[in-house]
Amino acid sequence: MLHAVFNVDTKLFSALTQAIFILKCLSHGQTKHQIVYGKFNGDMQLVSIWINFLKEMGWLKENTAGQLEITEKGKTWISKCHFVIR
Repeated sequence: MLHAVFNVDTKLFSALTQAIFILKCLSHGQTKHQIVYGKFNGDMQLVSIWINFLKEMGWLKENTAGQLEITEKGKTWISKCHFVIR
């Protein structure tokens, strides 16, 4: 079922929807590399900009090992926007 959730055309997303989609992918264990090349046609710059935005908003953070983690605030936004990305 998760495969169906992530089988979407991200070019059709609005800006904030792209950010939430990235957050949702990360919450399901996908790496930045998997998101860039699997969902955003290799657009590393776009995904990096959104990850920086998510960090600035406090929805995402890097742990001491350099891995990205969803914050409680981020989890709240994922649940608020679940209807946008199915």
